[in-house]
Amino acid sequence: MVLSIKLWYKNNVNDTDIFHPPKKSGTIFHIASIAILIIGVAISLYRIAYAEVGPTFLFYLIPILLAIPIVPLLIYRLNALQNAVYKMERDSIHLQWGFRVEVIPTATILWVQSATDLAEPVHLPWFRWPGSVLGIRHLGGKIPIEFMASTSNNLVLLATYERVFAISPSEPDAFIHSYKRLTELGSLSLPEAQSVHPTTFFAGVWRTGSSRNLLIINTLLGLILIFWSVLAAPAKYAISLGFTASGEPRELIPGARLLLIPILNTMFWVFNFFAGLVLFRNEIHRPLAYLLWGNNVFIATLFLIAMFFILRIA
Repeated sequence: MVLSIKLWYKNNVNDTDIFHPPKKSGTIFHIASIAILIIGVAISLYRIAYAEVGPTFLFYLIPILLAIPIVPLLIYRLNALQNAVYKMERDSIHLQWGFRVEVIPTATILWVQSATDLAEPVHLPWFRWPGSVLGIRHLGGKIPIEFMASTSNNLVLLATYERVFAISPSEPDAFIHSYKRLTELGSLSLPEAQSVHPTTFFAGVWRTGSSRNLLIINTLLGLILIFWSVLAAPAKYAISLGFTASGEPRELIPGARLLLIPILNTMFWVFNFFAGLVLFRNEIHRPLAYLLWGNNVFIATLFLIAMFFILRIA
């Protein structure tokens, strides 16, 4: 009889419910924005190759400088959106959004309800876009409310003793109902609360000797390229990039275009850095992260060699 009850309980009571935020509009926005920026960079690089040094040169340089930090940010936010999950268990609720992970013991949750049922309005983060409603505001000017949502509509609030979390499950009513159902079942244990921030993850990467050394080497090589090109460009009125099939130097171009070398190296470095961070999270994929960071050392070295020969024949 007892065995039958246990089997019925196991087959009919689900102790874990998994919810995801709406992803369609956010995915479209991120992919479209990344594509537009990459096309803009490609056009700018092409135009710079033929532009004279002056305002036109600087005008085409601006999209490249803007895209270097923005594209990796959009890629990270897109990856975080695709892997975002709200997992509810009898003992805890797990919230994951990119490198941000929060494990909240059920016993520490004060209430869970829709944001529309709140007496006062919820102020949204200033810096947000479709698929990325992230940041911290304050509820009533005092209680911090952290957003881990993809949309500002149909928000669900989870209140704890320290702060309120604003999330956006695609089925908010089902999420609230699931919380009430699992709460009625009772907690089997008291799990330890966990709060992992992106800074915690970055600190873990820095504490690893191999990754720290690769990051330092890449940064030093990048700085050498930047300072070398900045010092050499004004002294060279014209330079030649490579040789023709007959062994003669190619047509001379303005020396200021030496600045393209550290820009290209920085683009490779930023991409490899953030791609490596995504791979570093998983122990199995960690060697691929080292490979990407090591590959950028090789790329920067090739740029330094190219700089040496360009200046030598100039």
